[in-house]
Amino acid sequence: MFRYLLFFCLISYGYSRLPSGYSDFYARHKLYYLSSIFVHYLNLTGAFEDCFNKYEFFGFFDLPCDMFNQNPQNITCMGYLMASVDDEAIIIVFMPTMSDLELHQEEYFYNMTMPFPGGGTVAKFWYNGFLILWNGGLRDAFFTAKNKYPNYELWVTGGSMGGCLASNAAAYISQMGFMDKSQIKMVSFGQTRVGDAVFAERYPNLVPYAYRIWYNNAMNEGDSYIECDEGESQNCSDQIPKNEWTWDDHKTYFNATGYICIKGNGSKI
Repeated sequence: MFRYLLFFCLISYGYSRLPSGYSDFYARHKLYYLSSIFVHYLNLTGAFEDCFNKYEFFGFFDLPCDMFNQNPQNITCMGYLMASVDDEAIIIVFMPTMSDLELHQEEYFYNMTMPFPGGGTVAKFWYNGFLILWNGGLRDAFFTAKNKYPNYELWVTGGSMGGCLASNAAAYISQMGFMDKSQIKMVSFGQTRVGDAVFAERYPNLVPYAYRIWYNNAMNEGDSYIECDEGESQNCSDQIPKNEWTWDDHKTYFNATGYICIKGNGSKI
């Protein structure tokens, strides 16, 4: 049996209940496709043609984020920023874990934290990686896009390590007042916790569009899912014993349909 956990932001040990608003269509046919481009496509603009009638690309960023500074070219944080005219959205996408070296550093620094603006602490590796990208060109691309499309909302997404970067990015942009929180959608896939309980309690206020969704099935079109409103609950993925955990559940979502991006306005679905 396949069991999948889709994170619209899994943060820490508990968080407040959020208003209902999850859309399978929006996650399946927009954000998952964009977060998977790094793995399945070498030509980003070619992939965008499958997803959008009209879009603008603002930049691709690939910067060393090795915490040991020993192999800076082997451990990098990566992302891109674009705008979908179809969806009236500025979109930031972050790369997943791409090598064993990256995974080892994520595990090594998992319990090393640093303060997050406004309160709480976050895992050092992912927050540091986000700041490297932000200060290394992503910030300028964001404000260029925002100035050109001031009424667009912001989508932030990524899978695995990219989900952790996305979670930090959405909260940071909201905390710093760079965009109103009502205009931010953060969607991540296979993301681990990135912050402590204080950060988790603050997150629903920073990014209201954040849900934890669990599919106890193959995630085919029309399959049922559960919105998990407690930090830890036997009603959701905690009920699965560790001996049934599998990497396949971490790497694949929405079955084969996950790679079908539907052109048009997905944000209003």
